[in-house]
Amino acid sequence: MELVSGEDIRKCYVCGGSETYIDSEGREHWSCHRDEKGKWTGNWLCNTCRMNTDKKKKYYKDRYNEIKYITDCRNARINIKSEKCKGCIGAQICAITLGVGDLNIQMDNFTYYVDLSEHTKYGYCEVKTATFNPRDGRWYFNKIHKENFDYILLVCMDQYWPWKNILRIYAIPSDMIMTSTTITIYDNPSRKTWYEESEMDEKPFNDTYHNMDINKCPVLRKINKR
Repeated sequence: MELVSGEDIRKCYVCGGSETYIDSEGREHWSCHRDEKGKWTGNWLCNTCRMNTDKKKKYYKDRYNEIKYITDCRNARINIKSEKCKGCIGAQICAITLGVGDLNIQMDNFTYYVDLSEHTKYGYCEVKTATFNPRDGRWYFNKIHKENFDYILLVCMDQYWPWKNILRIYAIPSDMIMTSTTITIYDNPSRKTWYEESEMDEKPFNDTYHNMDINKCPVLRKINKR
């Protein structure tokens, strides 16, 4: 990975684009394109194309299979009120409804680079879950890295805990997301929004949620466990 200033104009060998991920210090992230022997071809890869190569995905899969470390997830110590647990619930709702695997569980790693296994329509999906903020009238989703997925599923829960219902759900393709790592969904937007056409029917997902027994989740901390 090479970090360069915005004045150094480069073009991606794969997608042909001149934009890539820009970090908080304003530096662009570019990678060298290498041939089968590992030699630099003189071309560049934007961050999105670098992360979407089969080689890179295999690297993450192999790396996470090989590195075994003790985590709360593996030892059933996750608090049901934690953000990690809430995210896990959202991922399982989407996995069950779409009929795909939850890779966090299948790969035994809750920091896996993408949440759901490949779907025939949506490809590899990331899932983000947010509780409605009635004061601001919005759902706020953060830590979004568009280079890791084909679609992101935004699960908009109600304001209660435990949640009573899923109020909305969106399936947004990665190419609709700019460089921002956050997305805000408004309950009553003042004008038409860019994500409006990505809204899905929330009923099947809500039905899944109401039929789930959260207490049977293998990573949750049991109340009587010391």
